[in-house]
Amino acid sequence: MELAGPPPRADPGPVCDRLTVRQREVLALLLTGLSNAEIADRLVVSVSTVKCHVRAILRAGGAVNRAEAIARLSRSVAPRRYDNVL
Repeated sequence: MELAGPPPRADPGPVCDRLTVRQREVLALLLTGLSNAEIADRLVVSVSTVKCHVRAILRAGGAVNRAEAIARLSRSVAPRRYDNVL
């Protein structure tokens, strides 16, 4: 017997390929452990804007919360790809 739940998502490619450049920047900072407020300060945007980007990242990564997104996406992001943001 299987439990009902959402169907598995088809993986059309790496998560980063489905993110905008700005979302990738937010992801890189998110993976370093920065809070939304710290990310907003670093990127000179509002906290609300960061929250919108984080929601998009969660959706793209199939995660339900920030911790799950970090766990899933830290394995799929090249560690030095976005160093210019840090």
